[in-house]
Amino acid sequence: LGIFEGYWKSAGSHLIKSQAMATIVFQSLWGGGHASLIKDIQAFLVKKGYSKVIVDSELGPNTAQAINNYCLSKSKEKQLYDYTFNERLKYLRSLSTYKDNGQGWENRMQLLYDYSLKLLNSKAAIGAGFFLLWL
Repeated sequence: LGIFEGYWKSAGSHLIKSQAMATIVFQSLWGGGHASLIKDIQAFLVKKGYSKVIVDSELGPNTAQAINNYCLSKSKEKQLYDYTFNERLKYLRSLSTYKDNGQGWENRMQLLYDYSLKLLNSKAAIGAGFFLLWL
């Protein structure tokens, strides 16, 4: 579990209170495209009026605080998660290796989505342990 905890912190997931959002951010570090996903999240938050967020692909304190504040409402948390999930799929589908690996990626993303729907209705903290499901 130690290696996953290191990735969890490197991704900035430990700064995010929403377990669903923390998990998809972590998945993007593990699976590639982390900077792109953070940039997408930042752009979303700026459009929603979070002026302290800088679209720079870094998950720093202002971005984490904006995510946490936006996700105080369960409906907004789901809205941000769905947006993030769809941006993640767009990224994976844009890769040149999608033709060979896409079905596996899509299957894992569906597993992540189904699991995250449960998290959206839970207050349980899971940390990096989610990825043990994929091993």
